[in-house]
Amino acid sequence: AGERSGMFSLPSVVSRGWLAWSQIELGLFQPALESATEAAEIADSLGRPFDQVQGLLALGAVVMLRGDLAGGTDMLQRAYDICQRMEVHILVPRVAAVLSYAHARKGDAEAARALADSALRETDNMNLAAMRSICLRWIGEAHLLLGHANDCLDVAERLLAVCRSTQEAGNEAWALYLKGAALSEKLEADLAVDALDRAATLARSLSMRLVLAHIHDRRGRIIRADDRDEAETSRATAADLYREMGLRD
Repeated sequence: AGERSGMFSLPSVVSRGWLAWSQIELGLFQPALESATEAAEIADSLGRPFDQVQGLLALGAVVMLRGDLAGGTDMLQRAYDICQRMEVHILVPRVAAVLSYAHARKGDAEAARALADSALRETDNMNLAAMRSICLRWIGEAHLLLGHANDCLDVAERLLAVCRSTQEAGNEAWALYLKGAALSEKLEADLAVDALDRAATLARSLSMRLVLAHIHDRRGRIIRADDRDEAETSRATAADLYREMGLRD
């Protein structure tokens, strides 16, 4: 667990952190919690500040997404504070983006907006190609929760462009979901449904249950005269997926 193999970060922490993020995408939240907990525990006992941030970021996200907003936000805030105090600059955009979403879920619009703007600015300033899509995804979700449809749409379009140039199919599903959700908020139903249906096709092909549940939930809110039954079916599908993942009763 403590072997660095010539790397700056502990592979045992980073690998478990990314495993947790992958399990989140698949809707496997109990395994994600186990992976993230191991990452955080190893980082606490053997790691440097960089490792501690990675562990807290993964664990905070899992805890927050499972419904413990206070606990998850606290862990993410601790990760952000370590970044600032120990000058772990490379992870600031990613932590700020996820923390922005956490604050948006809590209804703290001012903190969420400030962190989203900071994350976007830092991502651009650092030219972090490897993190750009991840940061944009969480920033877009924060804007969506805050009711900033135009900002969400702008971020979704940026994310789409990045994903299509780098062939990130998973993040492209998130981009299309964000685009469809933003368009639905702008009452552009036909365009919204088209984006959401394309997102669903990608998400199903990759077994991405979390975003697929969001897609069905959003699809079910768009009531058009010709597809009321379809909207009801979408809402029911979303409810089943959330229940299977243990995210809603």
